[in-house]
Amino acid sequence: MKAWGDAHEKYTVIAKEYLASREPKDLINSRDFSIIKTYCKFFDNPGFKLVLDHFDAFVEATSMKQVSETVLTVAANTAEIKALKGDETYLDVIESLEEEPLTKAAEWLRSTFPKAWRLPENMRKHLKELFDKVTKSSNNDSEKEL
Repeated sequence: MKAWGDAHEKYTVIAKEYLASREPKDLINSRDFSIIKTYCKFFDNPGFKLVLDHFDAFVEATSMKQVSETVLTVAANTAEIKALKGDETYLDVIESLEEEPLTKAAEWLRSTFPKAWRLPENMRKHLKELFDKVTKSSNNDSEKEL
């Protein structure tokens, strides 16, 4: 497992360098979308921002399903990690799903699978529970130290 993690980190760096070395218009194709999908796992990643900035073009180059599933998974993972860290900005990630272009992805998923947890209306309760649990736990730990 460690070897896989090391290799993934190495290729993530290579992917980031590759994406930075090309013009955005040259990256809008199915091959480069596969690289982005595989190595750009968080909201603040430049590859993810590229997909958001050129959402419709990536849909045309791949499909609404691929782009929607990718951006919603990245958003959900980012929000969950923030909630688990006690970072209240997880709410900002959820709210971004109600803004263009992410609302297109959410609408697609809503029409396909309305109970999917990656939809904002389904994420809010679950992530609030995680956030509350983490922040309550860290508050209790702080009180014990006093």
